[in-house]
Amino acid sequence: MPFKTELARVSLAAFLSLMACALLYFFYALAWPLFSGAGTWGLDLLSRAGALSAVFLFLGALATFGYGAPVYAWSRRRNAARWWTAALIGVMPGVAAVALGNFWGVYLVAGGTAVSLLTHGIHARLWGGRDR
Repeated sequence: MPFKTELARVSLAAFLSLMACALLYFFYALAWPLFSGAGTWGLDLLSRAGALSAVFLFLGALATFGYGAPVYAWSRRRNAARWWTAALIGVMPGVAAVALGNFWGVYLVAGGTAVSLLTHGIHARLWGGRDR
């Protein structure tokens, strides 16, 4: 299979994973203040949740489509795509951001790992990749 086809499949799976994780971040941002008693339901809470989700989507899209999807597609071509390699690919942009002192790096570590593992699972499910 040509690399472009593999990259397109990985990018589709990564897009679905990124949207699912952004939705989870949105609900996390809604639930955290409500359960901690620090916030009340309202437009301010929705705007904060939307902002966190938008930041995650922006940074996640840069990391996912600029780095993660091509590296994962390359690893699939080399028959090296495993759960642990997917997690390693996903965690690296967040680790780099933490090393540079960026606060958002902590969210990118968790989000990147979730997106990459979900991408690996979706790709394996849709296109018959081996579950390793």
